[in-house]
Amino acid sequence: MLWFRKLCDLHKVKGEAKTYWRGSVTEAGSKTILENYMRDIKDPKKAFIYHCYKHYLTPVGYEVVPKNSSNAFTRATKVSFEENEYWVLIGESSKAYPGLHVVKWNDIEKDLTCDGKFVYNIRQQYKGMQKNKDKINYHRLILFERVDN
Repeated sequence: MLWFRKLCDLHKVKGEAKTYWRGSVTEAGSKTILENYMRDIKDPKKAFIYHCYKHYLTPVGYEVVPKNSSNAFTRATKVSFEENEYWVLIGESSKAYPGLHVVKWNDIEKDLTCDGKFVYNIRQQYKGMQKNKDKINYHRLILFERVDN
């Protein structure tokens, strides 16, 4: 993440970059990562990059949608985790795609937990799981954080 260090130096700020999520995780771990993501995306000192299928995307938010219509006007905190569906809003920089993708958290999990043999392209989900020629899954969610003294 040398480029992030150079960007921080240019703007005379201190910052850290780290892999937020990559690789397999238990269901409980996925829930924890999602809860942390929903907390961290609101922090003005933090930003995310989603590296997927040889491209960088920028997660910019999320939406919690009840699976049952009777919970539509109930606070999300009063509905159990499993009774909701979680969507992530992702900014796109390519001219070939719309400026914003809205994808299910489960699909991001599917992408980030693929072993090296397969890859899942979040931008072209209709293709499904694809054989990975590189044999390594480079996909990851990266957190960038401004660190104040």
